[in-house]
Amino acid sequence: MPAAPAPRAHFIALSTYAGLPALAPPHAALFCDVLAGFRERLGFRLHAYVVLPARAGLVVATADGDPRSVRQLTRGLTARYARELHTLSGWPGRIFRDPVGVAGVPTAAAIARRAAALHRLPVLAGLAPRPSAWPWSSAGAWTGRGLPPAPVDLPEEAMGGQPGEGEAPAGGGAVSG
Repeated sequence: MPAAPAPRAHFIALSTYAGLPALAPPHAALFCDVLAGFRERLGFRLHAYVVLPARAGLVVATADGDPRSVRQLTRGLTARYARELHTLSGWPGRIFRDPVGVAGVPTAAAIARRAAALHRLPVLAGLAPRPSAWPWSSAGAWTGRGLPPAPVDLPEEAMGGQPGEGEAPAGGGAVSG
């Protein structure tokens, strides 16, 4: 039986240690800055993300599509954010809970569905009236209603917009904040 094709992207679920608000504003801006720097330096594709006070979700694609590369990227991202947060704010103790969840996202349509689900989380948590109103996500890029704090790479095949959010910008590619 042939091996299953590698996933097109991976979903990463991060949770803070003990549910502490280590990603709440203004720390969310720092996380987005670290995320943007990692994207630029390592060259992975950042398709979607949301940063909530005690958790974050990302959809990323690496050049090799290997889950081990995604886990390595995640370890580096969380370690860098922890160092920055400790240095800049004096945050006490651990930042992220182990283990970090990583799951394959097989198609562009699945990426769009995962992005829509991520973007709804601030609304479900009562933090924003609509997805595009939450500043710490890629919702604005996906709906064409703003620039995200960390640039995203919209998959061209998934450019149909999200339910209730209007039309996505024409064409795929990077959308920068």
